[in-house]
Amino acid sequence: MAADVVKPAVDPNVTFEGKYALDSLAAFLRITNVYVRQTRDKTVLHEQWYAALRALLRVLQEQSQSTFDDEGNLRDAAYSFKRPAGASSDCVYNGPDQPPNSKLSRTRWD
Repeated sequence: MAADVVKPAVDPNVTFEGKYALDSLAAFLRITNVYVRQTRDKTVLHEQWYAALRALLRVLQEQSQSTFDDEGNLRDAAYSFKRPAGASSDCVYNGPDQPPNSKLSRTRWD
């Protein structure tokens, strides 16, 4: 079975799957908010947390960019995920994971 194609590449020894939804980023903020409100423990808001927040904001900025440029051409995405169709049909989640515009997307990842 063909492997997922992820840009930027992920280390399979560290990352289970190289895709996400923006609501996953929001969950990080919600969990933090609920924890701090309930416990009043702000020690979790250390430099590593702020580094994660900066990364989250960068991803939101990247993902907020238009898919197409002013001439209607597909832009190079900072992030992409492509799963071969055969892998999707064999997946326990049994759903196609092809992103929008997958037929328009480039096959090389420079």
